[in-house]
Amino acid sequence: MALTIGNRTIIHRSRINGTLSDVGNILSQIEAKQDPSDTMVDVEDIGITFQDKVMEGYIENFGANPSTYGLRFSTNGAGQLATMVLPARFFSGLKELALRSPHGADLADQAWQEFARDNDTRRMVRTVLMNLPGGVQRVVRSVHSTKYARYSHSGFVNDMLSYASNDFTNLPVVDWFLSDNGLRLRFVDGDLTSGDPLPMIEAWNSETGNRKVGVRGGVYHSGKELAFTHWDNNKERSWIHRGDRQRIRDNVNDAFQEVYNTSHGVVAAYVGAAQVAVESPFQFLEKQLKGTLTKDLLKEVQSNLNGETLEACVDAVSLTAATKTDLYAQADIENAGAMVLNRGTKIAAHNNGVISV
Repeated sequence: MALTIGNRTIIHRSRINGTLSDVGNILSQIEAKQDPSDTMVDVEDIGITFQDKVMEGYIENFGANPSTYGLRFSTNGAGQLATMVLPARFFSGLKELALRSPHGADLADQAWQEFARDNDTRRMVRTVLMNLPGGVQRVVRSVHSTKYARYSHSGFVNDMLSYASNDFTNLPVVDWFLSDNGLRLRFVDGDLTSGDPLPMIEAWNSETGNRKVGVRGGVYHSGKELAFTHWDNNKERSWIHRGDRQRIRDNVNDAFQEVYNTSHGVVAAYVGAAQVAVESPFQFLEKQLKGTLTKDLLKEVQSNLNGETLEACVDAVSLTAATKTDLYAQADIENAGAMVLNRGTKIAAHNNGVISV
């Protein structure tokens, strides 16, 4: 049994999966099974133990067993709470100590208690039920400021359905990815049987403080089933989890229209990339991605290279991203591919349509 519970992929469907309404129905069913429950509590009143190589918590009168240490922790929730209790970078050592031996677990308990003492900062603790190897247990999935505004995935979908134009919400959902820490949906406009690059809108939410609510334009290749969004973060429309959700409702339709417009620019750049020759694609990718991707990921990208055009270089990055099972890791790699497209297009524009390294 792990000390904490890592970020799990709950659903990843990378082909046509109906409409936004269909997704909303499934999300509501998942939410009902998870039975989300939140509480406000002072940090010093959250009991923590690391016994038997498991991090568990106790909050008085909360949880299935309110008189015992029965709350498990996700890796995300544990890390967020640790930043409010422990000195910087202390938690990694504390976890190693807890896993070392029963005596180490006792020392980890004592260290946590010492740092948590007299910390009367009030926090929102968010929990859900998870089906774990030992059975269904309530898990602390995240810890937030009391000003954090809760905004569920199903609530976001319902707001999109209610306040965004049907021109957008009736688009097919070609890819949706739900993990413990986030939701990503992709809508595509155009003939999905064409085999062509098509305008895409991507929508995000996180119930655990890992990302803003947001929508962003991009491209989906209906033949290759690869996708990425705009290279410019400023082209995203997003809202932090604060305040009244009405501000999202009031602006979501305009946001969809704005990012839909930007998606056409991404499609045009990607189509144009097929005409851009890259004289040394391996070296070009290494130069563009060094410091952005790890050496192992760069090798994987280079192994996926199949051609000597800018399009082939971008596809190699996208293919690498598509193999990743972590939502945020996949997004980071896709963003690197969008960056390669943008930079390569600019280089070619000043070099007669050719990229020389």
